[in-house]
Amino acid sequence: MEAIDYDKLADAIAQRISTSVPIEVALWDKVECADYLKQAERTFLDKTSKHHTFPTSINVPNGQGGKAKSSWYAHEVIQWVRDNGR
Repeated sequence: MEAIDYDKLADAIAQRISTSVPIEVALWDKVECADYLKQAERTFLDKTSKHHTFPTSINVPNGQGGKAKSSWYAHEVIQWVRDNGR
């Protein structure tokens, strides 16, 4: 078994924390939304994301002229959960 380099681990954690995007501007994709809601990705896409009160997705271009990726503002999804008692 390999020994744990705690200094390296602490540096990696600090790096991850310091580069976190504030929740107010963070974008979540379908996987992150489904994970937050504790749903299967298919359930999220087929049902939850289509619910009339669920936040509207935004389409973020991939920068290479390909298909845009649907994303949701994390804070809107969190607020939707609070408002809907889930």
